[in-house]
Formats: sequence, C-alpha cells, structure tokens
Amino acid sequence: MTLGKQKTIEFIDQIEAVAKKENFDNCVKDGVSEYNEKMYLTRLVAIARELILYNEWFIALENTIDNLFEVDYKLDSDIVNLAIQAFNSVPSNNPRLKDLEQMIIKTG
Repeated sequence: MTLGKQKTIEFIDQIEAVAKKENFDNCVKDGVSEYNEKMYLTRLVAIARELILYNEWFIALENTIDNLFEVDYKLDSDIVNLAIQAFNSVPSNNPRLKDLEQMIIKTG
C-alpha cells in the first residue's frame, strides 16, 4: 500500500470518527441547501471508501476535501495533517493544500 493511500484511509477513518460523535441536531450548509452534519459526513465516508476500494484513493481524498470545503467544515489540525501528508505523497502542486489550511479549527 502506498503512503498516500494509507494516509487517505487514516484521514477517512478520522472523518468517520467525527461523524460518530456528532448528534442529529447539527447541520452544515453550502450555497444551495442545508444538510444534517452526521448524515453528510457519513455519506462522504461511504463514497470515499468505495473509491478507495477501487484504488482511487487520490480521487477519494480530493472529493472529500472539496465537499468539506464547500460547507466550510473545520477539522482538528491532526486530521488535516493526514490529508496534507496524503497529498504530499505524490508530486503535484495541488490547490487543495491551501484549502486544507483554511479548514483547521482555530483555538485560543
């Protein structure tokens, strides 16, 4: 297994853990609609896992990041760093790296 795939799986595992902690009262919003946060995250995890199953881990990573960024979802820096490590495992100048920095929960 490649480092990128491994880090993507770890990232998706962490998103799943966040989803399990959420209650059904929280919502996320994009430009069009509002979604139940727990169901939204659970759906993203399911889609990512299916893509990873077919060895499309990079698409799973990009898709998950795009969807989280679209609803301005904030994550712990440790979770974001897993995604950054996955992106950095392949040579690219991916614009999503800047998006990831904006997703980190600000503390203090």
